[in-house]
Amino acid sequence: MTKSDKFSSIFFRSRGFFFLLIGMCSLLCVNCDNYMVQYLLPIPPELPKYTVTFITNVSGLLVPPQTVTQGRFAFRPTPPNRPGWTLTEWYTDNGTFKNKWDFAKTRVTKHTALFAHWSEITVDPVAVTFVTNVEGLHVPPHLVVPGRTATEPTPPLRKGYDLEGWYSDASLANKWNFAAMPVSAAMPLYAKWVFAMVPVPGGTFEMGRDLGGGVSESTTQTVTLTSFQMSRYEITQEQYRLVMGSGNMPAGLTYGGGNYWPIYFVSWYGALKFCNTLSMREGLAPVYRINNSTDPLAWGTVPNNNSAAWNAVTMVPGANGYRLPTEAQWEYAAKGGNGTPGNSYAGAGSDKADDVGWYIGNSGGRTAVVGNKKPNNLGLYDMSGNVCEWCWDWFVPYAGGTQSDPLGASSGLTRVYRGGGHGDGETFLRSVSRLGNPPQNTFFDIGIRVVRPAQ
Repeated sequence: MTKSDKFSSIFFRSRGFFFLLIGMCSLLCVNCDNYMVQYLLPIPPELPKYTVTFITNVSGLLVPPQTVTQGRFAFRPTPPNRPGWTLTEWYTDNGTFKNKWDFAKTRVTKHTALFAHWSEITVDPVAVTFVTNVEGLHVPPHLVVPGRTATEPTPPLRKGYDLEGWYSDASLANKWNFAAMPVSAAMPLYAKWVFAMVPVPGGTFEMGRDLGGGVSESTTQTVTLTSFQMSRYEITQEQYRLVMGSGNMPAGLTYGGGNYWPIYFVSWYGALKFCNTLSMREGLAPVYRINNSTDPLAWGTVPNNNSAAWNAVTMVPGANGYRLPTEAQWEYAAKGGNGTPGNSYAGAGSDKADDVGWYIGNSGGRTAVVGNKKPNNLGLYDMSGNVCEWCWDWFVPYAGGTQSDPLGASSGLTRVYRGGGHGDGETFLRSVSRLGNPPQNTFFDIGIRVVRPAQ
C-alpha cells in the first residue's frame, strides 16, 4: 500500500468518526434541552416586595420610603437638612438606638422601619445685636448657633411709636424674617419705628351728647364718619423734636419735660406745619396747602399774630398724610367709636376723672408721661387730660341735623381744642367739652394729636 493509500484510509476513517461524533452530540443536546426545560429551569415565582420607611424623628422633615425586593439591599438615603444637626445613622429601634442598620450587609426580609439618630453640631454661637436707633433704648443681644434662626425679641417700649420690624441693613430696606432666615455669622439688626396709630372704624353717633348723664351741648347733631386712624398718644416731645429739629422746640417747657412727655406751647398754626413736615418726612402726600404750597418750608416762619393767609389754609383732597382731627373725629374717637362705654370721660369703663386723665386735681400743675392712665375702648390714651388737643374746626355752635364727615364752619375767630389739660377741672375732661383759642396762641396745656386716612 502506498503512502497515499494509507493517508486516504486514515482520512476517511477519521471523517466517519467525525460525523458519528456530530450525530451523537446532536442527540445528546436534544435530550439535554428537554431535560433542562423540564427539570432544571422551572419558571421561578415572583419574590415579595417590602417597604422600608425612614422616620426622621423631626416634625415636618421627611425622607421618601423605599420598595425593596426580598433579599435585596435598601440604599442609604440622602441625609435630610436639619440646621445645627447631623444625621449619624439609621436604627431599627427608636430611642435606645442599639441596632444599627447596615445598608451594605443587611438584606430586607420584611417591612422595616428605620429611625434617624441625630447629633447636635457643636459650633460656637455668634451674637445677633439689636440696634434700636434710639438713645438710651437697649435690647440685649442674642447668641445663636450658626445655621439656626434667632428669636425675635420683645419690642422695647417707645411711647409714641410702634416697632415695625428689624432690618439687616441700616438703610432699613431688607426686613429680617426671624422664622425663615437662619443666622450664618455675627450680625446687627436695625429697628424701624413708625408712629403709633390706632384704627378707628367708621360709624354714626350723636355729637355733643354727654354719655354719662352730664351736661350736653345745647344743640347736638347726628354725624356719620368714615374710618380713619388716630395717634395712640398725644404727640411727644421726642416725636416733635425728631420731626421739627431741636432748634424748633418751643421755649419754656417747664411744665414737664422729657422724651415721653407731651409737646405743648405749640400754636394751631404750628400744628399745621408739624403735620405737613411729618408727612413729607415719611413720604406721604401732605394735607395742608397755604399760599398754594404744601411745602411747609415755603410757608415761612409760623406767625405769632393772626394771619389771613394761614387762616385760609385748605386741605388737599385725597392726600394720605397726617393732619389734625376734625372736631367730630376727635369726639367720636374719645367716646370709643361705635359701642361706646357710656360715660362722660374718654376712658374705658370708668366715670372717674382720676382713672383716665391728669387734671388740676391730680397733676400738681404739670404734664405727665403719656399713656400712664387707662386707655379708652379703642386703645387711645390721654384723650381726657394731660394736655388739650387742637382740632381742625373753627369754634362755632353746632349746625345740628345730620352730617357726614363734617369739616365745620368755613370761618371764625378761634380754633377748637378738646380733652382738657393738667390745669383744668374735671368738667373740661368730658368727651363733649369744647373750647376755642386764637390759632396763633400757644398755651402750657395745649398740644397735638394727629389722624390719617384708614389703611
